[in-house]
Amino acid sequence: MSDSYIKKSPAILVGILDWGLGHACRMVPLIRYLLQSQCQILVAATGPQRSILEMTFPDITFLSPPEYGIRYTGKNNSLVSGLAMQVPRLLGIIRKERAWVSDIHRKYGLDLIISDNRYGFHIPGVHSVILTHQIAPVSGLGPWIDHVVSRIHVSFLLKFNECWIPDSEDQGLSGKLSHVKELPSNARFIGPLSRLEKTVEPPVRNGRLLIMISGPEPSRTRFEALLLRQLKDHEGPYTLVRGLPGGSGSLPHALNHVTTEQLAELIRNSEFIICRAGYTTIMDLVRMGRTALLVPTPGQTEQEYLAEYLSGTGSFISCTENDLDLTRGIERLRNFTPVTTDPDFEQFKPALKCLLDQVKAKD
Repeated sequence: MSDSYIKKSPAILVGILDWGLGHACRMVPLIRYLLQSQCQILVAATGPQRSILEMTFPDITFLSPPEYGIRYTGKNNSLVSGLAMQVPRLLGIIRKERAWVSDIHRKYGLDLIISDNRYGFHIPGVHSVILTHQIAPVSGLGPWIDHVVSRIHVSFLLKFNECWIPDSEDQGLSGKLSHVKELPSNARFIGPLSRLEKTVEPPVRNGRLLIMISGPEPSRTRFEALLLRQLKDHEGPYTLVRGLPGGSGSLPHALNHVTTEQLAELIRNSEFIICRAGYTTIMDLVRMGRTALLVPTPGQTEQEYLAEYLSGTGSFISCTENDLDLTRGIERLRNFTPVTTDPDFEQFKPALKCLLDQVKAKD
């Protein structure tokens, strides 16, 4: 540990995967709770994920971990095969992560590590938690491949002391991604997570459309271009959230990025919502008591499954990107009465408090 460093106990490293803003956004309530518990927070994040957390928590310490830099072509069925081709490189990054975390531990004297899908964020002697809603990833290549992928994935999860699933055990939003016959021995459900505060106001009937774009490039830009073409014929009021924290340039009725408060206000004051089927977006909408037309990212099998699963539960509607027609989508939302759920978004607090009590007892 550096001689010039004065430790505040406990010191907690929070790792954020650098793919998709959702990995950063869903960690916001955990970071808030840790700050309220007088912990020293070290956030390991890069790129847009770091930008969004720096805007939310300007006074905490940010560190730059190795980047996964997952490459995604944006073509149908490309994600699984693309990731398979990148496995050797990703395994190398995981090894670099472990070495990097060891260096951070020597400097700061870590008491706890909490990682959102960063698989190298565990070292001997420090309690580690990994957060994921995919115990059993969906490959899109059939049950046998899914089984093999799941077993490999679980072997990585078991390297951590605990695996936290941001979903309810009996009221799941993630379906078969995390509700499996046999959970890993270190896994527990901590309830869904959202940075937004629940609203008790009834949905508005003002015709306003909210479109939220997210995800990796080039699929984000392609989806935006498709929507902009269709918005030329849209006559009602709308807001387009582009999902570009720190981005430059502007478009009419568009916002590159919004704060937590702005997002909550937009969701609350929009009658119709169209968005990707990212898990964090889904949790945010459920938190606000809203539904949406889900348009999964092509080739991203997790989103394709979630869109199909949640449409089947009657809580959302969905369509493919190729079939998206803005006018027809709005009409479907106008005539749709969703099945509502009210999961416990505070369930993570007892789990985190128990963990902090154990950490503090060791000091």
